[in-house]
Formats: sequence, C-alpha cells, structure tokens
Amino acid sequence: MASTRDLMYAAQLRTADVLAGLLTAADDAGLPPLAWTVTTTGALVGHSLCGNDEQRRSEFEAWRKLLDVPRILEYSEDGRLALQATADDVRGCRVTVIAHLDELVNGGDR
Repeated sequence: MASTRDLMYAAQLRTADVLAGLLTAADDAGLPPLAWTVTTTGALVGHSLCGNDEQRRSEFEAWRKLLDVPRILEYSEDGRLALQATADDVRGCRVTVIAHLDELVNGGDR
C-alpha cells in the first residue's frame, strides 16, 4: 500500500504534467505568464502578479478563457477586490487562477 507521502508526490507529478501542457497552450495563445503553485493535493493555483489593476484583470481574463471557466468569484480580501476562476477538471486536475486588485471594495481601507 502506498504511503501518504507517495500519494502526494504522485499527485504533484501528475499536476506538473498538466501545468506543462497549460504553459504550452498559453504560450501558443500568447498569454502572459502567471506565478504557479502546485499544492500537496495536486491542485494548481496561478496568481496574476503583473502591473496595475487593468493589466491583472486582462491577464486573469485571458487565463479564464483558456481554462473555459464561465463564472468567476469576486470577493474582498483585506478590503481589496480579488477575482477567482476555477476549472474543476483539467486533465484530472483542479486549476484556479486568482488576481488580487488594488481596487477597494465597499470603501475598504488599505
């Protein structure tokens, strides 16, 4: 029987393969790169870190379309707007893209 550690590594290796495919597709489509995290459970999280709010929105939207996610989640984090799109099954992997904006929500403080 495989140990928890072995299962985590196997999940991360599968996810790294999914990420490689996504990066190839994104490069072919001319998308800007994201900062990626591979979780211990084998999920992928991409963060839009470029420039200003307009650039991060544009980057987020391009990746949302590549992942074919029709709906986004908007929420407040530290009084600022955050955008999140999650594709539950990209070749067996959950992929989330997040953009944190400087735009304040409901008059929040920075």
